[in-house]
Amino acid sequence: MADQNKKAENIHAGHRKRMLESYAISGAEPFHEHEILEMLLFFCIRRRDTNDIAHNLLKEFKSLVGVVTADREQLMLIDNIGEVSATYLNLIGEAFKFCQRPNPNDTVTLETYQERRNYFLHQLQYESAKEIFMVACLDDAMRVKKCSRLRKGSCDKVELDPRILAQYVLASSCSNVIIAHNHPVGEAIPSLEDILSTKDIKNTMQSLGVDLVDHIVVGNGMAYSMAEQNCI
Repeated sequence: MADQNKKAENIHAGHRKRMLESYAISGAEPFHEHEILEMLLFFCIRRRDTNDIAHNLLKEFKSLVGVVTADREQLMLIDNIGEVSATYLNLIGEAFKFCQRPNPNDTVTLETYQERRNYFLHQLQYESAKEIFMVACLDDAMRVKKCSRLRKGSCDKVELDPRILAQYVLASSCSNVIIAHNHPVGEAIPSLEDILSTKDIKNTMQSLGVDLVDHIVVGNGMAYSMAEQNCI
């Protein structure tokens, strides 16, 4: 039995070496999605064939992006994915999303509907596990002064204490606010609850002397401006 295990380890080691050598020469372009995931798993699963694990992950989460943006708890439901592997994959996803965010030193203007849709689509389109509530604080010229993710919810709902939003906005000394959230399991269309809560937030902002300019909803690779559609 020991000899068989040793032989299996040697086969896996040779396979891994060949794949990584090929990657070093050609980059990621020639590889299929499951092969990229298989190679990523090399670095957290040392002594097991990761090909089947990669296929199982993709079967469950549909894509590489779906895998690395899934919750750790969901990942750990897959055979041979333990806490370390789940954390590793989750960290890759967080790093990926971090890289998608605009450089805080860049001047960003959100004056037009298209600019707003593109801005929040860029930040939220890969959030496939939970709803995220974001707020951007802008000056009189509609330049972003500060933008943050204030709350993470469930797969179909996110709730925000109005006091937290008010404190954040007041601390920014802004004139205008744009809020946004994503629909991980739905289209980029506001629900009735979204519309009603937006009206409440607009009233709260008005009481603070701040204008709620827009509410962007992101879902299924699209972004919807509630102001553009006269929903505010």
